[in-house]
Amino acid sequence: MQVDASKAGATDAGRWMRNMKFQFRKVTPSDLNKFPLWYKRIDGPELFSNFIPTTFKTFEDSSVMLWFIIMDGEDEIGTIWFQKKNPDKPEIDLGIYLNRTDLFGKGIGRTLIKYSIKTFISKNDAEELYLDVRKENIRAIRCYEKSGFKAIQEGEKTTSYGIIEFLRMKYFERYLYSNKPVHLTPKAGAFSEGDG
Repeated sequence: MQVDASKAGATDAGRWMRNMKFQFRKVTPSDLNKFPLWYKRIDGPELFSNFIPTTFKTFEDSSVMLWFIIMDGEDEIGTIWFQKKNPDKPEIDLGIYLNRTDLFGKGIGRTLIKYSIKTFISKNDAEELYLDVRKENIRAIRCYEKSGFKAIQEGEKTTSYGIIEFLRMKYFERYLYSNKPVHLTPKAGAFSEGDG
């Protein structure tokens, strides 16, 4: 899958961003060692708690999810995932981060979120889309708000780095579904295109 940043609502993101060509590549077992390095490189513990989907166990035995590496040409610039934390509920949680701080604050996250929602989420998969974000991560909160999310709940959780405060956000912008909906399947990273 490829998205041309110049045609994905990213006109305000700067001239250099219009030259970026984003692609989504499924995460493979050989990618797993990258995520802790990316997390450390961007000072992840100060920004977010989970650098991989919380439901991931193994590629063979995992909860329902779609998980991708975000590419700009040949460069891996981040990761994005959609996961069903409870397979019995029609809810999906989104996770995303870029792996370089020089990419922060440029509209890239917003472009990728909007495109991925339009491309990968079908009405049959979820009635509701959520994400969790640290309360002090103002840049991410602004990105999510500009992407159609609104804070609906506050909470605290204990992590290996201590107690953190977070916001639960829900997607309220009208869903833009693709013509070929993608249905989440029980295998991690697996997806199938269908006609409804």
